[in-house]
Amino acid sequence: MSRINFSKKTRLRAASLLIAAALACSPLETGLLTAQEVSAASVPDQKSTVSEANIQKLLSAYDKDGAYLTKYALDSDGSFFFMLTTMYFSPDAPTEDTLDTVSHEAFHEFAIPSYWFSDQESERIYIGNKKSIKVNFTDVYPSKEMAKSVPKRCRTAAYHYESGDRFKTYIVDVSGNQRSDVDGVYGLLNEFGGYCWGMNSNNKLYSYRDKFDDNFDTWESFISEGESDRLAYAEFKYYILHYMYYAKQHHPDIYRKILANAKFRKAYRLTERRFAKEISDYDKKLTKVQEKLRKGANINLTNDKLILRKQYNVMTKEVKKKQYADIQRALTK
Repeated sequence: MSRINFSKKTRLRAASLLIAAALACSPLETGLLTAQEVSAASVPDQKSTVSEANIQKLLSAYDKDGAYLTKYALDSDGSFFFMLTTMYFSPDAPTEDTLDTVSHEAFHEFAIPSYWFSDQESERIYIGNKKSIKVNFTDVYPSKEMAKSVPKRCRTAAYHYESGDRFKTYIVDVSGNQRSDVDGVYGLLNEFGGYCWGMNSNNKLYSYRDKFDDNFDTWESFISEGESDRLAYAEFKYYILHYMYYAKQHHPDIYRKILANAKFRKAYRLTERRFAKEISDYDKKLTKVQEKLRKGANINLTNDKLILRKQYNVMTKEVKKKQYADIQRALTK
């Protein structure tokens, strides 16, 4: 599994939790359809069942980056859509509720073709507008080695969804085949980027959802995915910085080689910057949703009450500590 995601059933539970918390306080070549093609095919209606065609229509209309990545994934891997509907969401899921996941997984396929079975020594980190950075791998240690050094407050066990918590999935890696583990910091960057571009798609679909009725059913997935991605930013930023801090202490040669990797530093810097921008965009859109739902259902979605925010605050506070702030500056200068 390369992404923790909500199943349809889990999403309904997430909605209940969110409500409870709230009440408490280019054309073919580029992966895009032309305007004429979008018009001719028509953008899917709300809750239209997910399909390859509906995915491409929605992304082409609203998210050029997601469309570009997804067309690449669908063209390069004939089983990509089957994999999505087998592992991440139901074949009868509403299309708009799947695009965060679709773009996330398409990012992985773009970064390392045949992502699950490839044994490459580099990855392409997508940075937007059809541009990417090829990052060659240097020596790494497995991420699970640093697991015991992660303080309990940062082990994100507060991620209380059926699909599990990210610390166990991506760092402890009980499966033994997570790229976030075996590829070390390069695998962590790969996941960081996946969640970033998934969040981008979720944000871009705001204007699509805004056409429909202002009820919680319209916005539940937008909020669930947005809050999950928001936490992922804090988690993977921390994992990457802690990986480097642990390497500096226990594997100085590995630390020096990673730090000397200019393409890695650039890819991390641009991904972190873009992800922070997506969070800012989401928070602004969430404020608008808050107003819509308050009018229609007397629901007050205050930031400090939304689920996952507490853990997000713990993680963002942690990376401000000097040992991490120093590494952050070294990676982004």
